[in-house]
Amino acid sequence: MTLLKEKRQAVISHAVTKGLNPQAPLKPSGIEWLGDMPEHWNLKPVKHLGSIISGFAFSSSDFTPSGIRVLKIANIQTFRIDWSDDSYLPHEFYEQHPKFAVKNGDVVFALTRPIISTGLKAAVADIGGDLVLLNQRNALFRPNEGSDKRYIYQALFSSSFLVAFENKIDFTGQQPNISPIDIGNIKIPIPPYTEQTAIAEYLESVATNFDALTGEAQRAIDLLQERRTALISAAVTGQIDVRPGAPVSQPA
Repeated sequence: MTLLKEKRQAVISHAVTKGLNPQAPLKPSGIEWLGDMPEHWNLKPVKHLGSIISGFAFSSSDFTPSGIRVLKIANIQTFRIDWSDDSYLPHEFYEQHPKFAVKNGDVVFALTRPIISTGLKAAVADIGGDLVLLNQRNALFRPNEGSDKRYIYQALFSSSFLVAFENKIDFTGQQPNISPIDIGNIKIPIPPYTEQTAIAEYLESVATNFDALTGEAQRAIDLLQERRTALISAAVTGQIDVRPGAPVSQPA
């Protein structure tokens, strides 16, 4: 399973840094973690590709049992949002703080606390029709319409971006921290729009294949675990003879 995840990440990173044409002439990017990139690509800081908004310092004393959901730092995990620790605000807060509304397709980042000490904690917001407000110590990135959002997402979750993100984390204070300014200054390789779309579609097909392989691997693991449990149960209940030299038998 781990090898599949690593292979998937490697495919994504290669596609968003080198493209799909192995014959394309390359040029030095000038960035150590990126290396060479296609000659006709450009490097652009994240802040030039969309809007970055920091969360608002909502007071926990205003939290209510129901209402508008608040996206807190504990909710942002690697590539997913976890709502197991949920909090809410009164409905009027959404009208009072429209700037901090999270929309479907926003990339949300955790900015501080030990939660980022192991690297990037970010996810694409998939909130359906829910109303969500962004709490402090988080930031959101909303891509511009001029780029293929799917490509931008893949670039932001590539291992190369991960390296740049980790290099920006400040460990000198009491808690690890990265600022929205630091995130905005990270540069990612940007191909022409048609290439962005081709790469995004290729990576979507790759994701489908890896999901299928991961599913098959998980099913095999589950079957092996069931078989192991059955053998242990048969052994401790005397259904099979485990003494040295005893003939091999199978549990009923």
